[in-house]
This record gives sequence, structure tokens and C-alpha cells, in this order.
Amino acid sequence: MYEVILRHRNVEIVGLEAILPTGALSVYDFAVILPNLVPTENEAAAFIANAERRYPDRDALDRDIEGWWEE
Repeated sequence: MYEVILRHRNVEIVGLEAILPTGALSVYDFAVILPNLVPTENEAAAFIANAERRYPDRDALDRDIEGWWEE
């Protein structure tokens, strides 16, 4: 089931290069640079236009949501 649901998810394999001691450290002790997840104005406009093409009316969207797990 998860394979079907998650097959479109982007995957990035992160290799473990060091085993860290957990007795004195916390995950919050590490500063990790996060990618910017906010779309640009052009990206947002393209996503909205794509959604409007795929779902010209509320019924089309409701039908797709109703069977989201089916493929």
C-alpha cells in the first residue's frame, strides 16, 4: 500500500558517514541548512494553473480526492 501511495514522492538517500554518541548530544545540537520550500511567484502561478486545468470544477476535484488511494 505504501509503495502505491508514496511512489511519486521525491527520495533522497542520505548516507551515514559518522556514528554520533547519543549520551551527550541531541539532534537539536546540529545546525542543518534547510532547502527553501517556498515556491517562487512563477512556480506558484504554474502550480495554480495546473490545478485549474486538472480540476475545472469542484466536482472533478471531489472525485479525485474521494479515490486518492486508488491507482
